Amino acid sequence: MRPTRRRIYRFALAVAMLLLAAVPATAIAGLPNVVIGAGNLQGHLVLQNARGLTIYMSGRDQNGRSSCYGYCVNSWTPVLTGSSVFARSGSGVSQKLFGTTRRRSGKLQVTYNGHPLYTSTMDNRRGDDNGEGCIDSTGHYWWMLGRRGNPVRLPGCQGY
Repeated sequence: MRPTRRRIYRFALAVAMLLLAAVPATAIAGLPNVVIGAGNLQGHLVLQNARGLTIYMSGRDQNGRSSCYGYCVNSWTPVLTGSSVFARSGSGVSQKLFGTTRRRSGKLQVTYNGHPLYTSTMDNRRGDDNGEGCIDSTGHYWWMLGRRGNPVRLPGCQGY
């Protein structure tokens, strides 16, 4: 029995759909788990990643979904995880407030109290807060995120 064009087409379509479904899973599998703690910046306890870089939230994100794509990610790096997020022990960060949201790429972005998390490409050292209070060229307002999940709104913008 010789396969017809229609059967070949259906088989190729099924294989393509399986491959597309597997892409996000393989992309996620290579990402590490994330550990987040808090550090004192300008008199406020704010979220920091394991390297001590300040973690920010965007005022444009809504309903726990990121709105930072395209040009925006050149300045703001989404905090991504393979599967798990852990609060650094003794940091005052609540494990219960962590979650994830799926980005368009299929990767998981870490959320805290429903806010998708980012680091700034302008922050190079532990304790830098160059993105605090800034509005960037894509129209996003950026705030440090307090350990209770609230935006820390300080006047001025250090960068951008």
